[in-house]
Amino acid sequence: EILLVEGEESFRFDDKPVHFVSKGLKNKQYSSEVCKDFFDLKSIESLGIEGESLDIVSVAMILEYIKETQLMSPKHIQKPRKVSIDNTMVLDSATIRNLELIRNAYSGDISNSLLSVLDNTCTPMGKRLLFSWILNPLLDKKRIEERLEKVEKLFTKKSELEKIRERLSEIGDVERIVGKIGLGRVNARDFNYLQTSLKNFLEIADILKKEFDISFDIDKKLIEGLISKIEKTISDSPPLSLLDGDILKTGFNQEVDELRSLSGDSKTWLEEFEKKEKKDTGISSLKISFNKVFGYYIEVTNAHKEKVPERYIRKQTLVNAERYITEELKEKENIILNAQEKVCSLEYQLFCEFRDSFFPVLGELQKCSQYLSNIDVLSNFAHIAHKNNYCRPEIYEMGEKDGVINIEKGRHPIIENITESEFISNDTQLDSKNNRMCILTGPNMSGKSTYIRQVAVIVLMAHIGSFVPAKEASISLVDRIFTRVGASDDLTRGRSTFMVEMDEAANIVNNATKYSLIVLDEIGRGTSTYDGVSIAWALAEYLISETQARTLFATHYHELLKLEEKYPDAVKNYNVMVEENLEEGTVIFL
Repeated sequence: EILLVEGEESFRFDDKPVHFVSKGLKNKQYSSEVCKDFFDLKSIESLGIEGESLDIVSVAMILEYIKETQLMSPKHIQKPRKVSIDNTMVLDSATIRNLELIRNAYSGDISNSLLSVLDNTCTPMGKRLLFSWILNPLLDKKRIEERLEKVEKLFTKKSELEKIRERLSEIGDVERIVGKIGLGRVNARDFNYLQTSLKNFLEIADILKKEFDISFDIDKKLIEGLISKIEKTISDSPPLSLLDGDILKTGFNQEVDELRSLSGDSKTWLEEFEKKEKKDTGISSLKISFNKVFGYYIEVTNAHKEKVPERYIRKQTLVNAERYITEELKEKENIILNAQEKVCSLEYQLFCEFRDSFFPVLGELQKCSQYLSNIDVLSNFAHIAHKNNYCRPEIYEMGEKDGVINIEKGRHPIIENITESEFISNDTQLDSKNNRMCILTGPNMSGKSTYIRQVAVIVLMAHIGSFVPAKEASISLVDRIFTRVGASDDLTRGRSTFMVEMDEAANIVNNATKYSLIVLDEIGRGTSTYDGVSIAWALAEYLISETQARTLFATHYHELLKLEEKYPDAVKNYNVMVEENLEEGTVIFL
């Protein structure tokens, strides 16, 4: 959703939703006041934003939008913080699609994507964080190593790892519950989920400290206090609605207990009253019931109509029965309904006070949520590494060790996950010197595309701090991963197969550096053979001599093999090995 200030209606954003906010926010002084008011600040500088910066207008627009749509100022919105995009890898849409990072290329859903292979997370927060990590690979070696170090610690103690995952599976969506508290939309059951989650969080923190020497910066006493507070306040099985009572524990409030007692005694009174009326009238089928329209009533079937005493006042006629009221029952009804209405109203009021008492600790609860999602993803990586036989990659800085990408017995994580037969592993040797470009030839359906994409996916997995599907891997970090795979058109936007191919190739030529990894699968297929070879050759030669990026180039143009003769210090030719089984009359691509 795009936010604009009023008066900018001329902007067009295809089908994306646009929301307009007050044009007064263009005034930096006014925007500054909006931000100070929302976060209760004396100075705008405490947000890390200079008073004259345009950032202040953007932040104010978002805060104004929140107030407009929620009709309140939520209490859980954190102060904005600047995030440098220099620390994460930019992935263009072609790379996300071609490597099938979050959706498969055929049906467009999550199945048979890298996300589906790597997602054995136990919590909703972990699932969301994993999605974010895959689309935002790290570029900082130190941060990558920190993740890998924790994954390795968790990997080495499998039984303790599974204990942590068992506890994680008992945890609710703390992040969302905190949001519901901040918005005033939380119910009693949410607090029970929060209590269970916090109990399990403390147990996880203890296991991590004791077994793995991994600790969290949390206020343990505060968390224990919140667990105890919820335990003493919220009933064990509250209803979904906050207006129906029974949300607070007995003993929490004396007045609530007294009103409940009055309401509870009424059940006994009604049972005794029904017995007495059956005896006095001689109508054994007589029953006392209640509905919201008529209140309490005595129901008598038509078969016993003659026995109804004069003191009964007719209230409603049904097909097979009549409903009555008596003065005595009417008086009791007033007492019961007043008590129930009072207790429901009082419980709701007390619940709102209890909910609001959590506002000052929402920041600490958000910290717990972040720790939980982090440990969920990291323990998930360790679990997946056991399950799929992954190894810890050795990481080097960009350009270090001549930009080496050495993978021994690498496998494609998605393909090996969906194929029934054994996936045949392959080695990769790339660097910034003698192995800058690998030109790969082989017949159709021989696995060329799988192999080159496999290398890109393994490199990306290393960048997010995951173990990788290989026997060994040494990876010098890359600044970008570029892919040009397959032949497809985009006719809705007036782009032919050839145009799509050239746009993607142009994106690579204009943005790749010597630190990038480029995966090219068939260039020049959308035009005539002669022109196609010319384009493929020109692109390959430019990448070898100008860009000097590490490149995997799969092609049917055997003419490109001559590039190895022209650039023996940069290009290596590879082809898919084939084994023929004469007895069975089959061919196996190795």
